[in-house]
Amino acid sequence: VLLPKKSYTPWNPKNVERVQKDEQNAKEELEREEKAIQEIQSRQRLNSLKKNGVTNNCSNSSMRHVNLFEKEEKVANDAVSSRKTQLIEGEKPRVYLRLENKNSKPFYLQQGTIPLCGN
Repeated sequence: VLLPKKSYTPWNPKNVERVQKDEQNAKEELEREEKAIQEIQSRQRLNSLKKNGVTNNCSNSSMRHVNLFEKEEKVANDAVSSRKTQLIEGEKPRVYLRLENKNSKPFYLQQGTIPLCGN
């Protein structure tokens, strides 16, 4: 068992310290390289965005809210406003709680519908 007496043995405290120090240096060097690469990539992205004319200015007057349902909202608002004017003028609201025709049946009793019970 001559290995513990050799200077290059991995169990020697000097060698353990040296290996840990080398590993730490390698880790720090790798982090510096990654940070430098990220910095270069971010500069390239910024330059390409500037070149394409894309900016983060929200004060641009050409940018506005995109309303996909503008027509529908206008129709609904007009209907609500006309209904409000009718109510203001004194017209009573029309609420139908019963069938228009006394002889008509509800949809579930009409002929041709599937019976709910096992009849």
